[in-house]
Amino acid sequence: GVAAVPVSAFYPAGDASAPRHLARFCFCKKTEVLEAAGARLKRYFGGRSV
Repeated sequence: GVAAVPVSAFYPAGDASAPRHLARFCFCKKTEVLEAAGARLKRYFGGRSV
Protein backbone atom coordinates (compact mmCIF):
# COMPACT_ATOMS: atom_id res chain seq x y z
CA GLY A 1 0.00 0.00 0.00
CA VAL A 2 0.83 3.67 0.01
CA ALA A 3 0.80 5.80 3.13
CA ALA A 4 1.05 9.61 3.25
CA VAL A 5 2.41 11.21 6.40
CA PRO A 6 2.68 14.97 7.02
CA VAL A 7 6.34 15.97 7.30
CA SER A 8 5.44 17.77 10.53
CA ALA A 9 5.19 14.31 12.15
CA PHE A 10 9.00 14.21 12.03
CA TYR A 11 9.39 17.50 13.93
CA PRO A 12 8.85 18.27 17.62
CA ALA A 13 5.29 19.37 18.47
CA GLY A 14 4.85 23.09 17.90
CA ASP A 15 8.05 23.48 15.84
CA ALA A 16 7.31 26.47 13.61
CA SER A 17 10.04 25.43 11.15
CA ALA A 18 8.20 22.22 10.19
CA PRO A 19 7.17 22.43 6.51
CA ARG A 20 3.40 22.59 6.04
CA HIS A 21 3.35 22.08 2.26
CA LEU A 22 5.05 18.66 2.05
CA ALA A 23 4.02 15.06 2.60
CA ARG A 24 6.15 11.97 2.99
CA PHE A 25 5.02 8.86 1.11
CA CYS A 26 5.86 5.26 1.93
CA PHE A 27 5.59 2.79 -0.93
CA CYS A 28 5.60 -0.91 -0.04
CA LYS A 29 5.67 -2.28 -3.58
CA LYS A 30 7.97 -3.83 -6.16
CA THR A 31 9.94 -1.44 -8.39
CA GLU A 32 7.87 -2.21 -11.51
CA VAL A 33 4.63 -1.43 -9.66
CA LEU A 34 6.05 1.90 -8.46
CA GLU A 35 7.22 2.79 -11.96
CA ALA A 36 3.73 2.12 -13.36
CA ALA A 37 2.17 4.23 -10.59
CA GLY A 38 4.63 7.04 -11.35
CA ALA A 39 3.66 6.94 -15.02
CA ARG A 40 -0.04 7.17 -14.10
CA LEU A 41 0.63 10.11 -11.76
CA LYS A 42 2.64 11.87 -14.45
CA ARG A 43 -0.25 11.48 -16.92
CA TYR A 44 -2.74 12.70 -14.31
CA PHE A 45 -0.67 15.79 -13.54
CA GLY A 46 -0.08 16.55 -17.22
CA GLY A 47 3.58 15.56 -17.33
CA ARG A 48 4.62 17.88 -14.51
CA SER A 49 7.15 16.51 -12.08
CA VAL A 50 5.46 14.99 -9.02
